[in-house]
Amino acid sequence: MVVSVEVIEHVEDPALFLAQLSRIARQGMSLSSPNWTGSRCNWPYHLREYTPKEFFEVLSPHGKVTLFKGTSDGCEVFRIKYPAIHFLQNRLRVFPVTALPMRCLNVILPSESRIHSSNAAWVAFG
Repeated sequence: MVVSVEVIEHVEDPALFLAQLSRIARQGMSLSSPNWTGSRCNWPYHLREYTPKEFFEVLSPHGKVTLFKGTSDGCEVFRIKYPAIHFLQNRLRVFPVTALPMRCLNVILPSESRIHSSNAAWVAFG
């Protein structure tokens, strides 16, 4: 297994990076990255941050992807059971007309249903 924590957003060629991780891993890869929906790429050393859907799409060619979300400190981590709903929720959070209502909704939702600051995934091979 290969573990990559908060690295992919610093890489110039993510496709090549993931291909090399896939080459050396036997069973799968565990990766995490900031959720662009929450941070909007404010870090000067991040070349690219991913929305949950983009993160899923960049990982999908390498195996079966199981998505997770959580806080940046790792104290809360939740498996994303319904990716399509999670993708829509994140999209509505950045759309100008729905951004404010989604922000308000995010405060009152239970933690497992909220938009969180970190994306994570397990990519299983075979």
